[in-house]
Amino acid sequence: RECERLTRDALSAGKCPVIDRCNFDKSQRQKFVSIAKEFSADTLVYCIVLDVDRKECIDRCRRRTGHPTIKPAEATKIISMVASQYKPPKKAGVEG
Repeated sequence: RECERLTRDALSAGKCPVIDRCNFDKSQRQKFVSIAKEFSADTLVYCIVLDVDRKECIDRCRRRTGHPTIKPAEATKIISMVASQYKPPKKAGVEG
């Protein structure tokens, strides 16, 4: 996957990547924690949750143009699917 490759490239270059993705469950978040740990067991990983109303997410998605994977007409379907599968990260501890 492109995002995983770019994450490894950034870490290899000594940079601190920011992963801007939904990562709606533990297994998806764990992939990026594991990638970070490939470079150092001491790598710090933070998860920031932007808690935005579903309707607002749908409206923003509908207004977005040029997204590589989501068409405005698919906004309601895709946002609803992600919201139904979302499992928030734990407040303490690492999920990886």
